[in-house]
Amino acid sequence: MDFDDAIAVMAEHEIKHATDEPDDGFVMRQLALSLLSVSAGSQQLLYFAGSKFGKKLSFDAEDRVLVLEDVADLFDRWGYGELTVTDEEGTVIEIDESLFVDDLEPTTDKPVCFFLAGMIAGCLQSGCGEKHVVNEIACQAQDDEICRFKVREA
Repeated sequence: MDFDDAIAVMAEHEIKHATDEPDDGFVMRQLALSLLSVSAGSQQLLYFAGSKFGKKLSFDAEDRVLVLEDVADLFDRWGYGELTVTDEEGTVIEIDESLFVDDLEPTTDKPVCFFLAGMIAGCLQSGCGEKHVVNEIACQAQDDEICRFKVREA
């Protein structure tokens, strides 16, 4: 199984089990946090995996804010966190109770939501047809009040 197949399997699992218990993402969260602790390149790998995953999801809205509203609904259904678009252009996103920081004590000097940032970028590319870059600028794992992301076109 190659990387693309693995992402497709993960996407299929999430879609099939979207109504399961809220902590369905436990394994993914543990894998991501383990990668972050051992590998210098893990941030890019998690972002890339999230982006591939997001591109596999189908959004048909051509407007960034509308795509992000659909992504917010998806995050809510899958227990990934409460996603809010905080400006009219869809350039700032906040996620409360992120899958990756849920029940995690603030113990890191770096953000940890790289998979979610990549996933949002992939969803935007899938929906808008243009590449986007999503950077986490505040993280609850760093003892910030909320996870905050900056979105821009690539």
